[in-house]
Amino acid sequence: ISKQLAMQVAELAMTVKNFDKLLFSILAELYDMYGTKHILMAIVGMLIKGNKTDSKYFFWYEEAVIEEIKLTSLYEYFMYSLPEDYNKPLPQLVVLYFGYNSGISNDKLAIVYENLLIYKDDMEQVYKANYGQVERFASKSLEAGLIDEHFATIYKEVLKKAMIIPEIANVLPKLANTYFIKVEQDNIKEIEVVHKETKEVSVYPVVNKKAYVQIYTEDAAVIFVDVNGVRYGKSVNYTKVKLLDMEEYLELCLEINPDDKNLILYMADRYLKYREQPDKAIYVLRQMVKLPDVRDEYRIYVEREIISYYSTNSDFDVVDEYLMTVDGMNLLTKSRVKLIELMIVRGLYERAYEMMARFGYSNIDAARVLRCGTKLIESREYALDELLVNMVMYAYRKGKYNEKVLKYLSTYFQGATKELNDLWDSCVAYDYHNRNLDESLIASILFTGVCSNCIGKVYESYYLKGPNEKIRRAYLFAKAYDYFVKEKVVDQAVFKYIEKDIILDNPLHDICKLAYVKYKSTDDELTERQVEICRDIIFHMCSIGRYFNCYKKYEKYFSLPLMMQDKTIVEYHTNPNNHVTIHYHMGEDDTPGNQYMTKEMKDVCNGIFVMEFVVFYGEEIHYYITEESDGEQTITESAGLTLDDEDAVKDVCRESRYTYLNDIMVAYEMKDNDTLEELATEYVIKTELLDMIFKIK
Repeated sequence: ISKQLAMQVAELAMTVKNFDKLLFSILAELYDMYGTKHILMAIVGMLIKGNKTDSKYFFWYEEAVIEEIKLTSLYEYFMYSLPEDYNKPLPQLVVLYFGYNSGISNDKLAIVYENLLIYKDDMEQVYKANYGQVERFASKSLEAGLIDEHFATIYKEVLKKAMIIPEIANVLPKLANTYFIKVEQDNIKEIEVVHKETKEVSVYPVVNKKAYVQIYTEDAAVIFVDVNGVRYGKSVNYTKVKLLDMEEYLELCLEINPDDKNLILYMADRYLKYREQPDKAIYVLRQMVKLPDVRDEYRIYVEREIISYYSTNSDFDVVDEYLMTVDGMNLLTKSRVKLIELMIVRGLYERAYEMMARFGYSNIDAARVLRCGTKLIESREYALDELLVNMVMYAYRKGKYNEKVLKYLSTYFQGATKELNDLWDSCVAYDYHNRNLDESLIASILFTGVCSNCIGKVYESYYLKGPNEKIRRAYLFAKAYDYFVKEKVVDQAVFKYIEKDIILDNPLHDICKLAYVKYKSTDDELTERQVEICRDIIFHMCSIGRYFNCYKKYEKYFSLPLMMQDKTIVEYHTNPNNHVTIHYHMGEDDTPGNQYMTKEMKDVCNGIFVMEFVVFYGEEIHYYITEESDGEQTITESAGLTLDDEDAVKDVCRESRYTYLNDIMVAYEMKDNDTLEELATEYVIKTELLDMIFKIK
């Protein structure tokens, strides 16, 4: 084909309204042959009419630009078909054109401006002429949140701190944490990003094996999802590149927009990993724990870091503000303990009290609890507060206390006897005495029997303060019962208290009086008043049928009641609920036909069972005692009763027939005929007189 014919073909091609593949091939061959602008115009015109933007057609658009062919939309199609691997300066005409005309999409325009910035040294004049336009483009693109590799190059080149207005501050954290991911597999349709710190899952589409995702922490999980919904992790081959690194700008963004949750997530992660700028990061951490979708375990971890920071911080106003607002509900025990102790150190005692009321104090340092408790006791003027009592008692158990705490505890604490006793000892060591504590301890010992060996000194202290009537009677009864019924050794002072109450005519249980008589029977000498007291008690007890062997010790002071003189008493002490029986017989055990008689013993005094015998001189009574408890009967004691010479001839009242008869038998046994005759005569005369005076009708 001749050149002339080729030109005619090109002319006709320009009239074709659509892209024709055959015609395009012919024109391409003709251009290779003759290389004229006319043929090139026909080719590019047909491509534009056919809306051909594939990179394989870029050669023709580039040729047209170089030849400065005038065609509508040429520069636009030049950019549309620009290959991804284009790595040289764009034609200046293209750059100048788009400096004044922005008829292409922002992503293509970003390529133009990126190229200008990369090759600014090759296009210095064009660069200077268009830099302002590039800045404006960058600013608008930032506000719109646009990002890819090309936008990232522009932002890094032109962004200044002065450009960070609120609108940009809202989007820059997102853009600065955008990663470009390229996968090798064709079937991946989307990418999921999971930050372990939050419950949220972000999903991003994959287009042409490319995706732009936001990742705010270093160890976020990237999950790939294929067209069938199957998820993959490390098995997918991919590359990941962070597009921007704008740490200094992000700090400015945080100042402008302190509630940006993604920026908070990013900054918190950086601080916790690298410990950078703790003074600034602490605000971020505090904001982090407030975010609604933060995972509980991460929130707990961050709270622990916050508390650790404030524990060593000297900005007291900031520390106190935090301590007054922190909740503490989701903290681990160790962190919560540290938090409460920090409150105490800072003097926020009421706040610490609130936290201990909610979460307890068993792990708090006892010295700190003591400090808090002491301050609260003072501020509340020693008013009763059960929690406060328990708090300071916890400190006391750990060996931490002071006089104020002892005063408070001795007034209000009610607990185990052992603890009350320890508390009483501590108060005594501080030379502090509290009537309420004395009373509580005495009542507790009496009820439980624990620390009973200490009750004497406690009661002595209590007695000096004026004892409560019920406590006084209960204490004296308990001690008298131990001594008289259980035959235990008790403090001698008990009998001084009993004697004083008898003299003052204070109400006393009979057990107390009987214990007093028994105790005094062991004294070598008694005062006249003591003898009088014992005589009155013995006569009263005998009048109501209570006979005990200890009475006979008083025969050296006065004559016993007649009903007591002829009696020998067998006493047996045991549980008053048991059934006690005595088995006895008169004479020697081997006497023929001698059989044991059985009789139930009487409980005459809360567990003292007695049996009364009249034993004459020379007689013997042998017995054994059985005790029945829970249906089982056991022999518990066996013995014999006799009346020897010493007992028979004691200088006692001669008015008893029993006494006369015993004396007669003693005189007979001793072959004292004169005494025998005298006693027998007296006995007969008095018997006759009594019969004459007291006649039974």
